[in-house]
Amino acid sequence: MSAKDVARMVRNASIIEKAIVEFEQDIVSRIRMDGLSPQEFYGPGARKHPPTLTPTERPRFICSYYALWSLMTVDRSTWEPRLQAMTSQELYYVQEMTKLTQRIGREEIPPSLRFPHDPSYPFDFHDHDQEQKRIDLRSSIWEQIQRNSWRFFKSEAQGASIFAMHEGFL
Repeated sequence: MSAKDVARMVRNASIIEKAIVEFEQDIVSRIRMDGLSPQEFYGPGARKHPPTLTPTERPRFICSYYALWSLMTVDRSTWEPRLQAMTSQELYYVQEMTKLTQRIGREEIPPSLRFPHDPSYPFDFHDHDQEQKRIDLRSSIWEQIQRNSWRFFKSEAQGASIFAMHEGFL
């Protein structure tokens, strides 16, 4: 491994850490447990979700973030084989990550949420190409989720937003 590779790893780790902090401030701090028992999920005495990602959520966030980042940096023509190699769970995580209102990797201009309840136009980018790429990627991921659902369950897939509604995000 070269010094350049190590420097890139350190830079990427810093980008991921900043993304986690931003996610915790913008999303995790607002999680509600309506109708669910916090003790069941987070241990005795818990009254709500912790203010930071839990030890099991953090690695899932990191893997999903890196997966999204890598997909955003490659040509659209390479998405399909990459998406086919992912599990349905990974696809759901990455698809939800496309909705983040923060930078992914080294995007120059962060998106801002425009219509929180309209999944087809969620970002107000200053860079139309990046906006369209995220929208296209979300659509490609959803198509793969649907293919997996029909292949394994012979039925339509459910969007993850149904779970977000339960936790108070929609």
